[in-house]
Amino acid sequence: TEKKLLRRDETTMKHVYTAAVEEQKTKGMLLDKFVNTLYNGSRANLMMQLLGNKKNSKKEIEEIKKLLDKLDNK
Repeated sequence: TEKKLLRRDETTMKHVYTAAVEEQKTKGMLLDKFVNTLYNGSRANLMMQLLGNKKNSKKEIEEIKKLLDKLDNK
């Protein structure tokens, strides 16, 4: 609640927590913090680490290629 990611309802004996920010936005904020902290802000270094750590399936590689093509066409 301090970070404004959760809301706390204290109207009953139980405290009920709900998300204050949508999941995708939260994931984006956390990912940005992660990349900035561990990879000095370099998304390329993060991707190289991810892709180099394990054998990727053909399907995963195709999905990555499609995403890169989509980004390249913007």
